[in-house]
Amino acid sequence: MRSHGYDEFIVTGSAVQVVDYDPTWPARARSAAAELRSALRDALSEIEHIGSTAVPGLAAKPVIDLLAAADHLEPVRDYLRCHPKEAERYALSWRVMA
Repeated sequence: MRSHGYDEFIVTGSAVQVVDYDPTWPARARSAAAELRSALRDALSEIEHIGSTAVPGLAAKPVIDLLAAADHLEPVRDYLRCHPKEAERYALSWRVMA
């Protein structure tokens, strides 16, 4: 999957930068959600664009946040087991937020 601005934030661990609202954020969120749906097929029941980039007109950190819901976690776990690079990105995101 492509990065939607998230890798740089995780890898550098740099200070959070807040920028003016970018009207491309909703489209970037839709694109990222489509990639997740494609990768995880029927495993996800919902994907929502959340956080400050989801609020039109609001300055925000330039990172697209998505919230995904799954009826069953086993297909998600299977995907992460088969895609260790994605699993590491997921683990890094939790380390950064902790």
